[in-house]
Amino acid sequence: LVATLPSYLNALTGKGVHVVTVNDYLASRDADWMGRIHRFLGLDVGVVLEQMSKKEEVDRKMRRDAYAADITYVTNHELVFDFLRDNLATDASELVHRGQHFAIVDEVDMLLIDEVRTPLIISGPSEQSNQLFKQVDKVVRRLNPKLHYKVELKSKTASLTEVGLEKVEAELGVGALSDPNNLGWYHAVYQSVLAHGAYKNDVDYIVKSGQVQLIDEHTGRVSPDKRFSNGLHQALEAKEKLTVQPEDKTYARMSYQSYFRLYDKISGMTGTGQSEKREFQGTYGMKVLPIPTNKPIARVDYEDAVFVSTEEKMEAIVSEVKTFHKQGRPVLIGTESVRESEQLARRLKKKRIPCQVLNAKHHEREADIVAQAGRKGAVTISTNMAGRGTDILLGGNPDKLVSKKLTPGTPKYEKALARYTEECETNRHEVIEAGGLHVIGTSYHEASRLEDQLRGRAGRQGDPGSSQFILCLEDEIFLKFGEREVDELMARYDDVERYTEITEPSLLRHLKSLRKKVQVEYATERTETLKYDLIVNEQRNHIYERRAALLKDAEDLDLHRENVHSMIEKVVFELADIYLNDPEYSPTDDDLDELEETYCSVFRSESIEVPDIELIGDVSEKVAEHVLTQVLDLRKKREDKSDIEDLFALEREILLETIDTLWIEHLTAIERLEEGLDLVGYAQQDPLVIFRKKVGMMYKELLQTIRHQAVEVWFAIKVTGKKRDRRSVWKGGRRKRKG
Repeated sequence: LVATLPSYLNALTGKGVHVVTVNDYLASRDADWMGRIHRFLGLDVGVVLEQMSKKEEVDRKMRRDAYAADITYVTNHELVFDFLRDNLATDASELVHRGQHFAIVDEVDMLLIDEVRTPLIISGPSEQSNQLFKQVDKVVRRLNPKLHYKVELKSKTASLTEVGLEKVEAELGVGALSDPNNLGWYHAVYQSVLAHGAYKNDVDYIVKSGQVQLIDEHTGRVSPDKRFSNGLHQALEAKEKLTVQPEDKTYARMSYQSYFRLYDKISGMTGTGQSEKREFQGTYGMKVLPIPTNKPIARVDYEDAVFVSTEEKMEAIVSEVKTFHKQGRPVLIGTESVRESEQLARRLKKKRIPCQVLNAKHHEREADIVAQAGRKGAVTISTNMAGRGTDILLGGNPDKLVSKKLTPGTPKYEKALARYTEECETNRHEVIEAGGLHVIGTSYHEASRLEDQLRGRAGRQGDPGSSQFILCLEDEIFLKFGEREVDELMARYDDVERYTEITEPSLLRHLKSLRKKVQVEYATERTETLKYDLIVNEQRNHIYERRAALLKDAEDLDLHRENVHSMIEKVVFELADIYLNDPEYSPTDDDLDELEETYCSVFRSESIEVPDIELIGDVSEKVAEHVLTQVLDLRKKREDKSDIEDLFALEREILLETIDTLWIEHLTAIERLEEGLDLVGYAQQDPLVIFRKKVGMMYKELLQTIRHQAVEVWFAIKVTGKKRDRRSVWKGGRRKRKG
């Protein structure tokens, strides 16, 4: 509700306001509820969801209309993907965004802090074979995890041991994987070992409708249209014995950090941002201002309970739920994974305790489950999906109860609504008397803020409530970041009676210190990620600005002619420089002859002549100036023979296609460079320095190659007046997160 004030004020500029939420449910809800205020005040309100329409043209128009509104409610991923798609558009009519003026980001710490390590990627299938993933998977299945490979769960990396490498090479029969000709095999083996060792079904992904569908670690939601990159998704498909889809190549990629730095102004809301105030200020220039709660918090946060094993923890949770359920209190259980949520549900059902499960497999029922999670005696098991932006109404939601059965606005609906409203109000008083909503967390998260978010589902707006985290030494976060310490603790508490809580204060302090170490490591990783991303971001912004200018200035013929002449001039001078300015030796007459042949080939004319001059000093500039006059004359004749609008439109299209094709290759090269940075570290060199230097050189070559390829095609292609067919990213591009 508070967001309506700054969003209204900034919308008065006419430049648009983006209110960014974490999922479609919240975007729709807020656009409906808060949109009433804005519409009453005379503003237009739009909403952008993951699928607006199954028809491409209709979907695009609905998005464009939504972004054209004064205030647009949109999810974070749709906002960035639409921006990336705009920068793959081949015509101005395909654009949906109208700029980045002011954004209000809900749950801003999740988006700008937790999510920054994962870039968003639009990709498409490459031409590489998928059979090697199946062949490699058969070999990896026969490996012994303790003998043949090592997996680092913390960093999600894997490596073969010497024994493992020998076994894989012997079974594949392709020779040494280190051979440059076997890089494809090496790549597939690495990803397959990673898929088997570090990624778990119903934890990192689910298998549904014959597909591997990723689970967002922060929201707990399934992302059916997102795929891991670099062959990991293909390795998972082979592991689960599914059809292996073609390995993707990247069309466009961008991090949330880079995208939100484009806005003139940015602000956000969260209940858990105070701990990250330095990072907000340093990275985004955003101050964190704490605001007191509307009413005093009445929630009781009990001390965390710790058990030795997972089995003991599960039994303790079931026992707690049984107690609160008998009291008539609603219970929300926040689990780490889909697998854990389903295991708990089975245990509760055996005890005849009814429960609702909200996870990536049941996300379509989210609104209905959340709406009634506060009813008397309700038990709801959820992954992170219910951790953020979710209001659980004590007593239940009468609107949802009625709308499931009757059509809103009818006499029967109004009568039933009055009855259910009274029932929910009575139910609410009973729940409050019993103590309100009780929240149980089943493990620590990598960021303590996520635990605070889960606790915050209880005791809202002054209501009573309580929370407790029930943990065990086998929790994944402890094994991931302190396996040796956990082994020592397991041995230390080996003689503790089963199903007995460990009450030593020193243990809890030790476990919290382990989690603190996790947070420090991730903060350092985010800082490093930003440094690398800023290097690529500068290049991306330059490429995107150039594309946008091509689309925007499509009707400006004089500007296009000026740009074409500028590119031709640079190509002419660069070619002369290549042939005549080699620092290793002085140019010869043979170099002049080769240069002349190259000019004739590039500009498709046998009439181009290189001047016969004395090869003393810097002659490249004199040669280039002489040739440029001839080339511009050829260009003028080409214009005179063509329909100017058709010629210029074709040239713009060729330049766009050249930029896109070479930019995609550039991104792929950057990904390969990133994969090899670990080896640079071993060589006692600073990976960041090497990365900056190499990417800078690669980008300089990219710009030169764009010029040369585009100019050569311009002079080679015939003008027909027909628009060339190009694959639409709206049809073919897939959205994914980098693995």
